[in-house]
Amino acid sequence: MILAIELLLAIVGLLVGYQIGIYIVIVGYICGFLLPLLMYDKFQAGQVNFPHLVERVSLIVIIAFGEAIVNLASYFNSETPITYAVLLFVSLCSMFAAM
Repeated sequence: MILAIELLLAIVGLLVGYQIGIYIVIVGYICGFLLPLLMYDKFQAGQVNFPHLVERVSLIVIIAFGEAIVNLASYFNSETPITYAVLLFVSLCSMFAAM
């Protein structure tokens, strides 16, 4: 049920366009984490797949850093000093390494 809600919000977010859809997709992602709290009484500790949870969150972080690199590339042109470009790229890579 929770996965269906999350999937529905993601599909609706993709269909309505970026301006509004990004917020709908974010709400769907947050619902995927928070809705299981409503079923806490059915929770059994043996059912938690912690490595999968860590992997899921890590993949979202990797996607966010990839998007940061893509968006950072649009700021540079032939007039941007190379030291500025290298400094920004190294700082972004060091944030990824600190993860």
